[in-house]
Amino acid sequence: MEWIDAHVHIGHDRKFLSSSPEEVTGFLDSGVLDRVVAFAMDEVDGIPAGNDRVRRVVERDDRVAALFRVDPAVHDPEDLLDTGEFAGFKIHPSAQGFSLDEFGAYLEAAGETGKPVLSHTGEWGEEPHPESLLDTALEFPGVDLVFAHGLYAQKDGAILCVVLCWRFRQTRGADRFRPVHPRFWR
Repeated sequence: MEWIDAHVHIGHDRKFLSSSPEEVTGFLDSGVLDRVVAFAMDEVDGIPAGNDRVRRVVERDDRVAALFRVDPAVHDPEDLLDTGEFAGFKIHPSAQGFSLDEFGAYLEAAGETGKPVLSHTGEWGEEPHPESLLDTALEFPGVDLVFAHGLYAQKDGAILCVVLCWRFRQTRGADRFRPVHPRFWR
């Protein structure tokens, strides 16, 4: 069995959290994990610099799959069509100030690439609420969308997650529903 951490931050964020590329590869070398899916934090020196930092890690270590962190202040939806070796996309609506309309535009562009999207959902009372993101996501059934932090978005998060998955199943049709297992390594 492989052990994969699908939510690894690399860089230095605005809340003074940090995780260096060397720490991530060192952790992999220790044997605790086999692979990681990594992306830039809400970088002090900007999201493009963070994406470059993560890209360099992937170039050196094939145990790391990188997600391209999207910032609507810097990236247009069309920018997602040419992200090279990035395995997918990381969208953080509250940190980067996405509106739900923008969220949909980026999902549409990601759908054209066939790459999965990891989206932060509200935690500890912050917006956007997972249900509002799901309503938008349902418009793009071809996109493999992973919600991060969905179970603690609110006090009754576990119940909400079950309800949203049921709605998702009913909307897509039970015959077409499958558990999403994004392919970060191709």
